Amino acid sequence: MISGEVCSVHGRLFGFVDRTGDPVIKPQFDRAADFSDGMALVKSNGKYGFVNQKGELVIAPQFDGASSFQNGVARAVMGSRLGFIDKTGRFAPLQ
Repeated sequence: MISGEVCSVHGRLFGFVDRTGDPVIKPQFDRAADFSDGMALVKSNGKYGFVNQKGELVIAPQFDGASSFQNGVARAVMGSRLGFIDKTGRFAPLQ
């Protein structure tokens, strides 16, 4: 598990380092945000997904837009539909 993880940039790719600067998730993403609620938002090939603190891609990049998780949910956009996702990636569009 990553402790005190922060997003880092290496060239044009984003990854994660711990508070001492040691790499913990290799730079491989087009964009990335810091961890929030145990997950970090990442962008790969134009789509957004999430990694956990073990560095595992737990929600594959499939969303056209997304925000960081807070209280177990994150906002997400699929095509023209806005909604929310849970930590399993289940999308619930707004009515």
